[in-house]
Amino acid sequence: LHFRVATLHHRNLDSVGVAIDRYQQVLAMEEAHSGTKDALEELLSDPDHKLAASELLAPMYSAESDWERLIAVHELQAEDAEPRQRVELLVQVARLYEDGLDDVQRAFDAHRRVLKSATGEIDFLDHQEQFLRVSRTVGRWDDYVKVLEEVVVDVMDSEVRKVLYLSAAEVSRDHLDDLSRARGHYRSVLEADPIHGGALA
Repeated sequence: LHFRVATLHHRNLDSVGVAIDRYQQVLAMEEAHSGTKDALEELLSDPDHKLAASELLAPMYSAESDWERLIAVHELQAEDAEPRQRVELLVQVARLYEDGLDDVQRAFDAHRRVLKSATGEIDFLDHQEQFLRVSRTVGRWDDYVKVLEEVVVDVMDSEVRKVLYLSAAEVSRDHLDDLSRARGHYRSVLEADPIHGGALA
C-alpha cells in the first residue's frame, strides 16, 4: 500500500517530496524493496530530490556490497556538500575503492581529491599520511609530490606547510632522484624554520 501511494505521488500527483517520504516508509518495512529502489534511482537525475534519494539508496547499496553504485551516490552527495562533509564523503570513496573494489589506482585518485579538499581541516596531516601510504603502494611518487606542491599554497598552518615541504623534498630525493627539486623544498622548510634538523641534514 505504501509503495502504491508513493508511486501515485511520484508519477501522477507530481509530489515527489511526499513520494520520497512514502518510499522511506516502504524501506522501513522491507529494506530491499526492488520497486522502491528503481524509483529512487530514477530520482538521482532530479536536481531537487537527488540528495534525498541518495540518502535512502546508500544503505541499500552497502547492504548489497554494490560498491560502484555506493561510490556513485557518495560522489553525487559530495558535489554540493559543505567542505568538511565533502572530505568525509571522499574519504569513504577512497576506502571503497581500496577495500571494496581492490582498486588502488582509483583509491590514489580519490585520496588526491581528499587532500585538495582538506587544506583547511585540522586532521589534514592524517589525510596526507593516507595519501603517502597509497602513493607508496602504487609508486606514483611524481604525482604525490605534484599534489603536495599544489596544496601547500592553500595551507595556512606554517607547521603543516613544513611537513609538506619536507615530505616533498624527501620523496624528490629518495624516489625521484631529483636533487634540484628536493633542494627547492628543503629551502622552503628552512625559510620557515632556519634550524630545522631534517632540512639541514
